[in-house]
Amino acid sequence: MGGPEHVPHTPPGWPFSDRKRNNVHLSKAFKLADFSHDVFAQTKTEAVSSILREAIITGRLRPGDPIRQQDLAEILNVSATPVREALAKLNALGTLQHLPHQGVQVAVPSRQAIDEIFRVRTMLEGMAIEEAVNFIDEERLAYLDELAEDQLPRLLETALDTKDLTPYRMANYRFHRTIYSASGMEIIPELIDTLWARSVVQDGVFFHDWDRIQSAPAEHVEIVDALRKSDGKRARSTLEQHVDKTRRAYLNYLDSLSVDDK
Repeated sequence: MGGPEHVPHTPPGWPFSDRKRNNVHLSKAFKLADFSHDVFAQTKTEAVSSILREAIITGRLRPGDPIRQQDLAEILNVSATPVREALAKLNALGTLQHLPHQGVQVAVPSRQAIDEIFRVRTMLEGMAIEEAVNFIDEERLAYLDELAEDQLPRLLETALDTKDLTPYRMANYRFHRTIYSASGMEIIPELIDTLWARSVVQDGVFFHDWDRIQSAPAEHVEIVDALRKSDGKRARSTLEQHVDKTRRAYLNYLDSLSVDDK
């Protein structure tokens, strides 16, 4: 009594509800979603925050999409309290934004914010992978191999045909999160997750600079190779270049939009 509300071990319907879903964006974002976070190990507020953040990172919720508290509570089959607390937390972190007379929506970052966030991500993810070299085990390395050698290249090719990048985004997020969650660090992984959610790469970036995106799988393979060889400096350098190339591709895309609008 009085403490945080915890998710039961086998909550009925969690994290999805069979009740009527009223919000199209939210129902699409969470239908058949495969979240990497262990929601059963978290309080309900933490679980809702994690699910929302991951839905944004993987592109199931996009910048500008509305987030209505009542709809989200129904979809996730929880009371209004943990949803309200999760929305307040993500709003304070800049992942969501509250607009007067419009309500809460996924934040739409400016060009300057994208630039700054990617620069900070480059530093933090570089620190995390250099630490991960000391802790990562064979099980995680095998999983990274599977993602880098098979899943990511295949999903990227599929995205070229279907123009649906969500499966690729999900696999790419799992690849990176597996690395920095193996770092043994307590704060850095959470900070990186927050920054990812504030700098989601728009679909247009992929199709504007397809050559850049197609080079990413080879970079993933090189990152795993450096981890396997316990080469922290090479792992850090390769990952930092990987993230920075995406930053530059994103900014080039935004600049192209500005030119088109003139």
